[in-house]
Amino acid sequence: MRLSFTTAALSVLLFLLNAPLAAQNLCTGGRYVEAVFDCVDVEQNVPYGQGLRNWSSTNILCQHGNLPPYNSFQTLLADVYEPCGDTETLRPLLIAIHGGAFASGNKADLAVFSTAMAQRGYVVASISYRLAITQNVLCWNAEVDQIKFTRAFYRAMQDAKAAVRYFRANAAQYGIDPDNIFVGGHSAGAFTALGVGYLDVESERPAATLQQSYCGNWLGQLLCTDLGGIEGEGGNPGVSSAVKGVISLAGALPELTYLNGPNDPPLLLVHGTADDVVPYNSGCVLQNLGPLFTTCINVFGAAPAYHYADSIGMDVQLLTLPNGGHGFTNAELDSIYVHASRFMCCRMSGGNCQTVSAQENLAQTAPVWIFPNPTSGAVTLQSPETGTWQALLFDLTGRLLERRTFSTPDAAFDLSGYPAGVYALRVQGGGGGHFTARVVKQ
Repeated sequence: MRLSFTTAALSVLLFLLNAPLAAQNLCTGGRYVEAVFDCVDVEQNVPYGQGLRNWSSTNILCQHGNLPPYNSFQTLLADVYEPCGDTETLRPLLIAIHGGAFASGNKADLAVFSTAMAQRGYVVASISYRLAITQNVLCWNAEVDQIKFTRAFYRAMQDAKAAVRYFRANAAQYGIDPDNIFVGGHSAGAFTALGVGYLDVESERPAATLQQSYCGNWLGQLLCTDLGGIEGEGGNPGVSSAVKGVISLAGALPELTYLNGPNDPPLLLVHGTADDVVPYNSGCVLQNLGPLFTTCINVFGAAPAYHYADSIGMDVQLLTLPNGGHGFTNAELDSIYVHASRFMCCRMSGGNCQTVSAQENLAQTAPVWIFPNPTSGAVTLQSPETGTWQALLFDLTGRLLERRTFSTPDAAFDLSGYPAGVYALRVQGGGGGHFTARVVKQ
């Protein structure tokens, strides 16, 4: 017998309320997708490696490093976030890398993001790395050019690769699955994460990382020395620094050719179209950060990176934040948590997470992102549908409460007039595809 539309909606709602573990394993809910842990334990200042200090200009007031012969090392530290009381022993790891234009920032900057991911069951290591661009605007030669920027990016990448090696070598100690290590970052940290994932052969090493005479010398010794191979010397040599996937938040690629093809790690790009620090398209980076960054350093933001990666057959996703800036609003962060957690969960599941099995009675032709959820007011819907599409709200009895029609991929559905409780929100496109999700009104 054919079910009526209202009965079908109720069946879907009951599924959502009582979804079995099989559905959770397909990344539709539960651990690795939703915040299933109430608290997070943090172990601060875990030494994961070391980085050689060196210089990048002739002005001693402008340096983060030491004078030649460069025999001083910086201890590299990580803050490790883990779900409280977690009994799993093979957990995915996300290495998180802070921003700050390679001049500032701290591993604590990503505490909120790291906590949110750990509440979903991930282990997160928020790392420090060598800062190589001065913050002293009084330095006569402090202005950053392409060579200084590339060398700063490269040192940070070497340190992040050392972090991957350290945690892979010590996977058992932290309850980590060494085959499921991801890397992600914001701004300069996103540049760094992209380098970790895709600058993986010595032939791709930038020329700027070789010995540079333009920096001058100190008592006959060149200041800009050769920075060494892409793996660096941070520790645990011989251990792989390969990652399962890369998450770039407001980042960009110095060169699109770092991306090679279908065998590259999967990539999630998140970027706001109004970012005035790192361009969403191609353009000059960091030019709105003051007098240090006036030279055009051209980079490739999320839009060109996505199109290039897609054209060469990579597993790539793009979350565009319309009118989004370099930082993120709370609503944007909610969307990022959803996308990042599903992205990692799906790759851990071999990509088998877009649909559920037929016996579960959930027709799902495409994912629809609904956030924040739970909500006390409106939820934002991001639909893959083009043209006109509809959102329908049902209560626990399967009664249709409201139907709204939209013509843009992003829309708001206001629940502030409804009492607290659980609802089913069904999104259907003009082509007949549909998706139903549970929404909790607080």
